[in-house]
Amino acid sequence: MTAAAKLAETNSDLELQMRELGQQARAAAAELGRASAEAKNKALAAMANHIRAGTQSILEANAQDIETAKAKGRPAAFIDRLALDEGRIEAMAAGIEAIAGLDDPVGDVIG
Repeated sequence: MTAAAKLAETNSDLELQMRELGQQARAAAAELGRASAEAKNKALAAMANHIRAGTQSILEANAQDIETAKAKGRPAAFIDRLALDEGRIEAMAAGIEAIAGLDDPVGDVIG
């Protein structure tokens, strides 16, 4: 297989994956629109807990991402924004919990 054919196949696979992700996102959005505030808040709490529980795995994957970025010669500012530590991961989880603490606007009429 030529390089051009491999690239075309990769692009086709990526296009298919992105289309499927878009369809899944639309279905999830519709489901979220029908979910109660309590169900959404439970899901948000589970997300925050999952992030915290996966801190070590996240840090390991991030270390690989940083090495790849350095190998590709990415600027230091880019690498700094990419770099995670326990504090940044905790901030992500806390941010999700903060969203759960907000009033659910679904169904409110603005007028």
